[in-house]
Amino acid sequence: MIRHIAVTPSVLFLSIWIGGIVCIVCSTVRNYMRLYRIIPRFPDLADDSGGKVSAILTAIYNTNPIRRPVKKVIRTRFVNTPCVIGFFSPVIFLPDSDFTQEELYCILFHELSHLRHMDFIWMLFAEILRVLNWWNPFVILLRKQLSDILEYHADNATFSSLPPTRRELYLDCLIKVARSQQRKQPLPAMTLPFSKSSPGSTTCRVLRLINTESHRSFTNYFITGIAVLMLFASTLFIFEPSWKPEEELNGKVFSLDDDSYLQIRKDGKYELYMDDEHYLGIITNRDLEEIRDLPVYDENNLD
Repeated sequence: MIRHIAVTPSVLFLSIWIGGIVCIVCSTVRNYMRLYRIIPRFPDLADDSGGKVSAILTAIYNTNPIRRPVKKVIRTRFVNTPCVIGFFSPVIFLPDSDFTQEELYCILFHELSHLRHMDFIWMLFAEILRVLNWWNPFVILLRKQLSDILEYHADNATFSSLPPTRRELYLDCLIKVARSQQRKQPLPAMTLPFSKSSPGSTTCRVLRLINTESHRSFTNYFITGIAVLMLFASTLFIFEPSWKPEEELNGKVFSLDDDSYLQIRKDGKYELYMDDEHYLGIITNRDLEEIRDLPVYDENNLD
């Protein structure tokens, strides 16, 4: 026997929404596990007391202390740009490229700026919004704008802390890393990369550091503000059918007609009948809009 299962639009849309959330969460977890699995396979450059990385970190900590120092710094070919991941036990990834000591200083200072400003919390907030509102294109725009702002903030913190003789080196380092990104390497959603594979993004960052006019920052914040407003405005729209939805009772879908009526019971509840003979169920609340106008009979005055 084949049973027909009625699926209402609300159940269908809810299933699609939950399915999208599950897919995004699984993809994010898979990317995180891919990076975390390789951490034990590489030596910690920060533990090498005689290495360049250890000396640079010590120098940065002395001048710009942070609350949570990095747990590990590794060099691997699995990333094509320097990046930091994690909040309680942050790890910095360096690509398998030859960097001079001054370039490493610029890169590490930039990544530590993200930790100092706790940018990971902002990215976590944006990621939660993206997961819950994956169907909304304005959330994607908001997340991209927020990521760009955090990078500009870290750029400004690094650029202003460098002596004038090293600032040009920082710009050259941005361009060098961007040019080395020949392949687009997928990174976890809340990873804070030093550079993006988009040439336009690197050009914009360099121009912002060279030209620090206030109207550029105003434009960036204005666009982000518009994206936030559009995000919340999109939640004000509710899509409903133009017809009256069918009522559900006992898992069956039906619509009431003119021959429907209620029969009062001795316990004060009502039995609902349709087409003068089909018993549908027991009703405890007669004030419902759909049944309040139905005629009520008792056992003594039924025809």
